[in-house]
Amino acid sequence: MANFIIYSTESGEILSTGLCPPSLIAKQELKPGTAITEGIATPATQYIDIDTGKILTKSDLNQAIWNYNKIKNKKPDLSDINDIDDPTLNARIEAFFYNQISAPAWRVENYTVLRRAAYSSLSDRADAATKIASGDEVLSAEGVEQLNNINAHDIAVKTRFPKE
Repeated sequence: MANFIIYSTESGEILSTGLCPPSLIAKQELKPGTAITEGIATPATQYIDIDTGKILTKSDLNQAIWNYNKIKNKKPDLSDINDIDDPTLNARIEAFFYNQISAPAWRVENYTVLRRAAYSSLSDRADAATKIASGDEVLSAEGVEQLNNINAHDIAVKTRFPKE
């Protein structure tokens, strides 16, 4: 068996790698603008020099761009969003996207994602509403206080993550 690499003839970017019998390497179906060579390479960290055909290591920036392109439509972990401050959140966002985006710009573009992660849960609201509707004076007062706290929290979330 032989390892092969399919790459762009314009940029040298490795598009795919594979393994097949040596006699079938030349029979791999190629799209226009691509070429094939024998070898082992990692698309995240390497590329093909289109002049020499050698496998070279990408710069740190090009590795970061490759990684970013793989995750750019995903989102960072926001499970503790209410427990971290904005500088920590910004650092997490930028690190998640391999420092290829501006956290403040991402936050504006994705304010709904951030708000959803930070808003009080619907079960907390339902709990407060149930207490209010219970008919029990003590429980009802607890529910009102709980709902006021939830509303205050959610208004703070809207302020922390504005639309613009």
